[in-house]
Formats: sequence, C-alpha cells, structure tokens
Amino acid sequence: MANSSRKTTIKVGNRFLTPLGIGRNGLGLVDCLAELIANSFDWNTAKIDGSVVKIHITFGNDFIEVRDNGAGMTEDELDIAINLAEAEDKLRAKLDDAERKGMYGMGLKIAALSLGWEFTINTISYKDQEHEHQFHFNSRLLLDNNSKYLDTGLVITTEDDRDKFVLRDFRHGTRVLIQGLEKKDIQFMNSLVDEMKVRFLPDINSLSVDGGLDFKIIEKTNGISDRIFKVDQADIRRLFEDDILELDFENPHSRAKKEKYKYIGKSGREYQLKGFLQLLAKSSQAKREYGLNLYYRGQLIERYHKGTLLTSLGRAAEKTYGELHLDGCEPDPTKKKFIEDESFHNVKELIASDLEFYKYLNPSTNLAKKRVQQEIDIRKGIKIDHRRPRLTSNISTLDDAELTDDPTSELDGYPEGTIKIKDRLFIQITKDCVIEGTLATTAKVNWESSYIKHKEHNDIRILRVYINPNSQLINSVQELYENEKQKNTILDFYKRIAICESIFEKLIEVHNLETEEARELTDTCAYPQVLKLKNLK
Repeated sequence: MANSSRKTTIKVGNRFLTPLGIGRNGLGLVDCLAELIANSFDWNTAKIDGSVVKIHITFGNDFIEVRDNGAGMTEDELDIAINLAEAEDKLRAKLDDAERKGMYGMGLKIAALSLGWEFTINTISYKDQEHEHQFHFNSRLLLDNNSKYLDTGLVITTEDDRDKFVLRDFRHGTRVLIQGLEKKDIQFMNSLVDEMKVRFLPDINSLSVDGGLDFKIIEKTNGISDRIFKVDQADIRRLFEDDILELDFENPHSRAKKEKYKYIGKSGREYQLKGFLQLLAKSSQAKREYGLNLYYRGQLIERYHKGTLLTSLGRAAEKTYGELHLDGCEPDPTKKKFIEDESFHNVKELIASDLEFYKYLNPSTNLAKKRVQQEIDIRKGIKIDHRRPRLTSNISTLDDAELTDDPTSELDGYPEGTIKIKDRLFIQITKDCVIEGTLATTAKVNWESSYIKHKEHNDIRILRVYINPNSQLINSVQELYENEKQKNTILDFYKRIAICESIFEKLIEVHNLETEEARELTDTCAYPQVLKLKNLK
C-alpha cells in the first residue's frame, strides 16, 4: 500500500493478545461496538469545523467495520494507540474540555481483539490530511509460543496518494476493520439500532439537531442491495404521563424537594447531578422498560437500573423512568454497572425524597389515576377538590367512601377470594391455589397454570398454579439463604408473582384481551387481592 513504513512493537505479549486471552473479559458484541463508537463520539470534530459527524458500522459475513470522520491519528498517535501498555487518551491532545466516554482507556484494542482474530486500523489525522496511516494485527500468529511476531512483524505503513486511501471519501477520520469474528450474537439489526440509541442517547439527540449526525448500520447481503439502518433521535417524550411531572436535576422546578442537586463524587469534589426523573404514562412491567438509565461520561453503563437508586419499592416503580449522568461515580466495566461505593450512595440519598412521590403513585391500586391527576393539578395551580384522596403513603387514612371500588373487597354472593376482573369474568384465588412439586424437575418453565370451572358459578374460573421446585430462582434462593424466615419470605413473594402473572397470561390466551388491557386488569384487580392472601402453601 505504502511509500513508507515504520516498525513498531507491542509490549504485552503473545497469547494474551488473542480472543482466547483478552477476549475473555465478559464484554459482548454490543459492548465492544459501544466502546469503538464511544471513541468516534469522543474524537468527533463538529466543534472544530462544524462538520456533520459520520459514524458508519458495516456487518459482513465475517467482518465488522467501523468508520468515522473524527479527528483521526498521526503516526505517533497510532503507535501509542496500538500499545496495550498505554491508553492513548492520556497522550493525545484533546479537541475540547469534554470528558471522554471510552471508559476502559484502551478500548480500541480490547474491543477489536474481543470481537475477532484480526484487526486493521486506517487513520487520517485532521492535523495532517495528506497522509493515511495503516496498522494490521493478526493474533493467530501468536498461537505459536515461540512466535516473534510482536517483536519483528508489526509495521505502521503510510500512504500519501489520496486516490489509494481507504478513507479517501473522508477528509480525516478512522476506520477499524475486524475480521475472523468470534462474537456474532446480533441476530437482528433493529435491536442493535435500539441499543445504540439508548447507549448514546445524549450525543445522538444533541448532534442530530440540524442534521449534524450521520450514524448508520449497514448490513451486507451477498450481492443483494445492502440494508441500511439509521440510528437517529429517540422519541421518548410520548411515553410520559405529563410534562409537569418531570424533574430536571439541573433545573429543578418549584415542586422538587431540593433547590440544588449536587453530591460528593469518587474524586472527593462536588458534582452537579445531570439528568431527569419522569412518570411513565403506563406501567411497563410486561416489557420491563422502566427504571433509571445510568450514564458515565455520556456512555450508558446500566440500562433500566431497578436496584439501589430506585428506592420506590414494589410495583409502583413500574411507572418510573429516569436518566442519570453519574460522572462523579465509578463504573465497573466487568459487571456493566456502577460500583456501589460512598459516592453512589450519595446520589441515592440525594434523590430518595423525590422518588417518594413516585412510590405513592402506585399503578396496582384503583387510586393511582386519581393521585396522578391530583399531583398534576397541584403543579399546574388548579384548585384541588379535597374530597379526592390525599397523596399519602398510608392508604388507611383515606375516607371509607373513597375505597368502594377496592378490588380486595369481598363480593356478595361469591366465594371467598373471588376477584371481579370485568363484567361476567371472575377468577377465584385462595391460599390453596399454589401447588408445589407436581411439575417434572426437568421442566424448563418456572410455573404452569390451569383454569377449572366452578361447579356452582358458571362465570367463575378457579386458578391453579403449579410451581417448578427445581427452577433456577428457587435453587438460587436455597443456596444463597440459610435463614429459613428470609428464604420463606422470598419464596412467598415469588409465588404471588406466579399467581398474578398466570392471570395475566390467561387474560391474553383464554379471554383474548390485548396485552395492555390484560396488564392493567392484572395490576388493578389481581395484585391487590393476591397481596392480602396469607399462608400460601
């Protein structure tokens, strides 16, 4: 290719620099791609020359290629970038004051060698657009323990004829080609598009304004026209209950619990919490698309966090969504989450009181809609009808008249434990409805359920739920907990979930209800009744 070359070396050696070594780091295909794309976002030159940011990912039969029109690398910078002993971000001159998203420091090498056996880098620096530098690495040559490849076989070549540039369509930028793939776990391009939208939502939405981003995924199709998928702005506003319920942590409204949202980070200095908290228009238990998306330096670390930070316990959390940028905390890349140290708990304490509001807007009670509307009215300055239920964590303080639609109330003329789902549809649930030990231990399901017609009431179905005693969850509970009381508490809750989710399935499969209606009826009718059952067998 070139009219000049430069010998280079890598200081960390042999079999470690293969998919068999460095590739066993727990990163999946999407994680590796995200690290390469993070570099593309990190080193984009939009702020320098106002150019449209281009990021193109191409999938072939046995290769993945990532191209961008970012800052590129000089020969010296490329020499640094390929050495696993150093992280290039510490030595490359930054384009601006922004923090870098590439959270592993040496992500280009780790990602490439996790994905496949060979990689090639072509790069043109924005500081020297007359030369394209190339480096090729073949880790298969390291399988021989006596290989001298790292000492004698590595070369950076340079080309000065633009017509021969691999990146001749870009003034500057970088192309990473990975071949001999080891990771091929993406089955549908649409799912990858969705994942990229979520992981890089802040950058995508920011750069997409005025057509500033050309981010696409290209699927090669063996002679047929390539399939092209555009990664553009994610429309999440339509999912929210009401804009007035949104809490922007950088600009908190008058109904927020605090005037400022700042916390002490891992470094010991104060950080402004960035992001927002919002109430979803509908419960998202079915798709599990609720919780907090946690970012670090603009890259998504944990999707739909439902743990430590989401202090709204129980099914109320299913209507909670948020995006938090925790640049003051420390991510654990091997576990794809944040380390729950003091700085992480500082964030928890900072937002806990605001999350209490969402906790009370419980979608599993018939008072949820009234409570949501009441809060909207308060924030909009609309006069409140005091006969409506007050926003409180203690439901027993409400007037009896407000509980006449309580689904846990007994129905006159019907057996104990009967729930009215809708007109002419009743389901009977008792403490005896759970049956253990009847499923084969080899069954792969967690539970199965059946309907039995009531002998005296034609419109009642008796539910039976058969628990698999050898399910993964039950086995893990048996292994993790020695305390019988704790163990029984968890298993009791598990059985209640099994009952409710069996009802959800029956409403769809037997009664032909749409998924959303089935979920709403399960939340508002089944869960309150099941939660008050005692002594499940």
